[in-house]
Amino acid sequence: MTQNTTQRAHALRGLIIGIVGAVATVMIASLLPKPMALELLSIVLGGIAFVYFGFVLMDGRKREMFIEFGNIGLTIALALLGLWVAPYWLAAGYLAHGLWDALHHPRGIQTNIPRWYIPFCLTYDWVVAGFILLWWR
Repeated sequence: MTQNTTQRAHALRGLIIGIVGAVATVMIASLLPKPMALELLSIVLGGIAFVYFGFVLMDGRKREMFIEFGNIGLTIALALLGLWVAPYWLAAGYLAHGLWDALHHPRGIQTNIPRWYIPFCLTYDWVVAGFILLWWR
């Protein structure tokens, strides 16, 4: 396999896993009463933020730690605003986290992350954000 073929395979695998994971999350959330679903989706967003905590600890570079810790704080804040103020803040948190995923490329944020994880997380984030926006309108 060439390098481009391998990269596409990683991206496709991440995309498929992201869709499957998001659909499973959305199905579970849709079976719950809305307040409980909102709590679940807020907790999940907070957990997603802390995955990057693990990646940056393994990476070990201070610059990346500073950047990732800032984003963790922002993501947690949006999750809490979504829980306490309005669900649209939670959707904004998932959308913003998807953009954050996209910034992790060779000329962007340099934290060492598995190649498949970026398309997985971006897809997952945006599918869940779409669900929140549609369900709470």
